[in-house]
Amino acid sequence: MINLKKKSISLEQKRIRWGYIFALPFAVGFVLFFLSPLILYVILGFSKLSLTNQGMQLNSVGLENFRQVLFVRVGYFEQVLKSLGELLLTSPAIVLYSLFVATLLNQEFKGRGAVRAIFFLPVIMASGIAAVSNNDSLMGHAIHALSGDVSLTGDGDNTSMVKGLMDLLGASFSPQMFSFVSNLVGKIYTITMSSGVQILIFLAGLQGISPSLYEASSIEGATSWENFWKITLPMISPVVLVNSVYTIVDQLGGASNAVIMDMYDTALKQNQFGFSSAMGLIYFSLIFIVVGFVIFIMSKFVYYEDR
Repeated sequence: MINLKKKSISLEQKRIRWGYIFALPFAVGFVLFFLSPLILYVILGFSKLSLTNQGMQLNSVGLENFRQVLFVRVGYFEQVLKSLGELLLTSPAIVLYSLFVATLLNQEFKGRGAVRAIFFLPVIMASGIAAVSNNDSLMGHAIHALSGDVSLTGDGDNTSMVKGLMDLLGASFSPQMFSFVSNLVGKIYTITMSSGVQILIFLAGLQGISPSLYEASSIEGATSWENFWKITLPMISPVVLVNSVYTIVDQLGGASNAVIMDMYDTALKQNQFGFSSAMGLIYFSLIFIVVGFVIFIMSKFVYYEDR
């Protein structure tokens, strides 16, 4: 006689099946919106895309696009070096500023939730208005409007923004001081607008530290400064590494980066898609090297708590 009894499934197997079901949308999205464009991007880097009467025609050119970028393209490496120079200044400042703000927001005080939301607003702005218009341009136009200049014909950079603010306040500086203030305003603005996600990540790390560690240190008579260096910083050192990597990628791969804008113009304004893809692949390789170097150095100072 045939046994028609259904085979029972264990709870662990059910969980595994549901895990695959919930992971399926991510896998589909990964293949459609990341892996497929990446493969096409690599193919374009070794090809030339031409627009003909019959449509788009893709011709293989080997390493010609890369040769053009490395040895013919004027100004590409200057932009890359400038981006790396700015990275050395802004990335540590963003991480330190985010850690400082997160430490303050981790304290108990009235209205802490509202203050946290205010510090996260730059992220919301950056993904909305700032995504379709340059941040400095928006600020520059606002200052022009406040100072009575309704023409809005300025170039919208930090210089025009500071000039409009000076006109509004009736102040005057020497050209050297004017340039210094202009650059300082731009750096402060960049650091503030780029720190929202890092602050949240640091907050999560700080709240994961066991209060018993601070209680034990207070019994031993440790000061707040000693607590920070001997408890807080070692415990959140993995978070510091994560935020450092995130900041580097965000700064080098941001929409306002000069190299990214050059690739955008080359592809969509000059219709040189293969050449732009080669520029992007070289730039991606550089970012990969920088991130790998940072991880290699910082991982030596990361403390992982034994569970």
